[in-house]
Amino acid sequence: MYKLIFGLFLLFLAGCGTGEEQMENDTGDAAAPMHYENKAEQRDRLNIQERSIGEQGGYPQSEQNQANTADYEGGYSDPFTNEESEMLTRRLEGNKDIVKAQVASNEERIMIGLILKEHTDPNIPDGIEEQVKSWLPETDKQVVVFSDEAYWDRMKNLKARSGAENVGSEMEAFFKELFNQE
Repeated sequence: MYKLIFGLFLLFLAGCGTGEEQMENDTGDAAAPMHYENKAEQRDRLNIQERSIGEQGGYPQSEQNQANTADYEGGYSDPFTNEESEMLTRRLEGNKDIVKAQVASNEERIMIGLILKEHTDPNIPDGIEEQVKSWLPETDKQVVVFSDEAYWDRMKNLKARSGAENVGSEMEAFFKELFNQE
C-alpha cells in the first residue's frame, strides 16, 4: 500500500510540474495574427531595389559570325551603295512627306524604297521616278520605286473598285445562264 501511495504522489507531481512549465514558457498569444504580402509588397517593406538588365550583365548575345564584315573599298558598305545612291537618298529624304528612303544602284537600274508619312498624298511614289530622272538626265537606267504598305493598300483598293464595277453584269449573266439551263 505504501508503494501505491508513493506512485500516485509521483504521478501527481509529474502532472502538476509539466503544466506550470508550459505556462511559464508560453509568452505569446495562442493565435498570432498572420500577415499576407506578395513579392512586390515584400520588396517595398524590405526596401529591396530590383536590378536593371544592365546591372544584371545585359541580355545574352548569340554568336553572329561575319556580321558587319562588308568590304569597305571606296568607303561604301556594299556593292549597291555608291555616290549616285547616296546623293539620291539625301535628296529624297529632304522631301517632307518621305520618312525614310533607301536607294540601291547598279549599272542597269536604280531601286528606291520609300517609307511615307502616315497621312500623306498617296500619289507621291508615282512622281518619284520622273523626279529621279530629272536629277540624273544623263542616265538611261531603269528606275523602280517601292513604297510602304499604304501605297499597296491604295493599289489594292483601286483594283477592288475596278472589279466591283463589273459585278452587276457578271451576276446578271450568271442568273440568265442558271435559269435558262432548266
